[in-house]
Amino acid sequence: MDLYPLFADLKGRAVLVIGGGAVAERKIAMLLRAGARIEVVATRLSEGLQALRRAGQLVHRALVFTPAQLDSAWLAVAATDDSALNQRVAAAAAARRIWVNVVDDVALSSFQVPAIVDRSPLVIAVSSGGSAPMLARRVRERIERLLAPSLGTLAGLLDRWRARIRAARPQVDARRDWYDALLEGKVPAL
Repeated sequence: MDLYPLFADLKGRAVLVIGGGAVAERKIAMLLRAGARIEVVATRLSEGLQALRRAGQLVHRALVFTPAQLDSAWLAVAATDDSALNQRVAAAAAARRIWVNVVDDVALSSFQVPAIVDRSPLVIAVSSGGSAPMLARRVRERIERLLAPSLGTLAGLLDRWRARIRAARPQVDARRDWYDALLEGKVPAL
């Protein structure tokens, strides 16, 4: 395994995005869904990003990147078509021990964004470690077809009842058997 998979809690945490085009817009949309506080550095913003700025969903920090802009960030995304700028962002992030994704450049990235199946709160990530993103996308599409959209509702229901289920079945094996029977039964289809 080349990468250690993890899910990051970005709620309320600053993420610095360098770039203001369509690729940055896609990355920002996902980061907003995760609750991140978005700060953008770009010479210009796409129409979609301008709308998000007007709605207060992101802050347009500056026109030009400086390493100090990373000081308040938990995570950084370099989404520009300027390879020299992307290299500067990656080096500055590494110097500060900040995770950085340089879009379409695995060598400069300290993390990759996987293809995801979102049945929130159930989220399934598929990654090729950046070596075959189109394959990861195809696998994600197949998984999406297999899994009902209602799985998110079921996961939410199980979360709401989790404490009561644990109290009623304190033994792990008994609880696992109960969950197996529940999930193999009629409830998921409802």
